[in-house]
This record gives sequence, structure tokens and C-alpha cells, in this order.
Amino acid sequence: NNALFQYHIAPDPTLDMKNPIVFKTGRIVLPYTNYYRLPEITTIGSFGFGLEGKGFEKVIATVQQEYDEAVIRLHIPFATFGDANGSQAIAIAKRCQQSIVKPGIKLSLSHDFLSQEQLLDFLAQNTLNAFFYEKHDNRGISSTIDHALAVKRPIAITKSNMFRHILSAKPSICIEDSSLKQIINNGIAPLVPFYNEWSEASFILDYEQILDRVLGKEQS
Repeated sequence: NNALFQYHIAPDPTLDMKNPIVFKTGRIVLPYTNYYRLPEITTIGSFGFGLEGKGFEKVIATVQQEYDEAVIRLHIPFATFGDANGSQAIAIAKRCQQSIVKPGIKLSLSHDFLSQEQLLDFLAQNTLNAFFYEKHDNRGISSTIDHALAVKRPIAITKSNMFRHILSAKPSICIEDSSLKQIINNGIAPLVPFYNEWSEASFILDYEQILDRVLGKEQS
């Protein structure tokens, strides 16, 4: 409603526009040039705060199901709001370590809070970045994908509601439809439409069009 603000903008390209005071924008793919070579050993990365439902253990289980030799890199920083002392992040990390059963699967864990550039560098060094969230209905869009798109590496996801804005990727990048090996073989082709649609220029245009419509309403 307009009790606090006259208009609202949601960065959710899937939003069904039914409320006349609510507008939507696309996402924004951060400008980044990936200078890193692909790792010699298949390397699967993921990141996120140490909160339940992120699916880190599922990433490990999936990698071990498909590979006898691989590197899994998990970055699980402490969340100031929700896990300030890091107890949840550490507990998840411990479960992940305990779930490694193949000698050829190596797990790398980190917890330090990274700058945006450091986080992008972390993602850029992986063969594929995987985000296996639980369903999470009635949640907003996850910003992890914004960062993962920026580094132009393949992405694997679950059919979580928080990834609804990229579920349309073809061929599918959903682990329910494709294996990690298939998603890697498909490369970044399924992601190209998102790079084009969510550029900085498109994001600015979204706001300019919203302002035109709002100012037009206010003046009429």
C-alpha cells in the first residue's frame, strides 16, 4: 500500500504486475572480466551464509555421485544477523567434511567475509557454481545468482522459488533435469539471455521508464 511510500520497486523480473503502485525491474549482472583459466580438475563452488536450507550437503552428495575426482569449494561466511558467532556456519561445514567419502574428492572450506571483488574471484575460479537451495516458497530472489552470472561460468541450481528468475534457462540448468556434467558441457549458452537482458544499460532503462510513468501519473 502507499501508507509509507507512494510507489514501490521490486527487483524481480517474474513479478506479476497487478498493483498500480508497484513496479518491477530486471536484475543486474555485475561488470566483471574473468581472467582465470579453467581448473585442470573439475571444481564445483558454492557460497552463502551458514543458514539452513542452502543445500551445501546436497552439493557434496551430487558431486560424489557423479565424480571420483573433483574439488569442492564452499565459502560459508558468518551472518551478522542470524549467525553472528558462526555456530551454524561451522556446524554446516563440519557436516560437509563428514560427508566426504571418496578419496579423490577434496573439500575446501572458508568462512572469512569477502569483498565483492574477492567473492567474484572466488566464483571465477570454479568450473561450475552450484546453488541447491530448498524450495523456500514466499521468499525473494536470491542474490547469489547475480554474482554467479557475472563470472560467466556454468551454474547449476535446484528448482527453488528463490531461483525462479532463471528457471527458464535452456537447456535446463536445474539439477532435477540435468547432471553436473551435462550442465558443464552446455557451457554458458543457457545463461546468455540473462547477460543480455540484465545489463547495466537495461537496468538504467528500467528505472527511467518507471520514472516516466510515475511522473506522468503525478502530472496528470
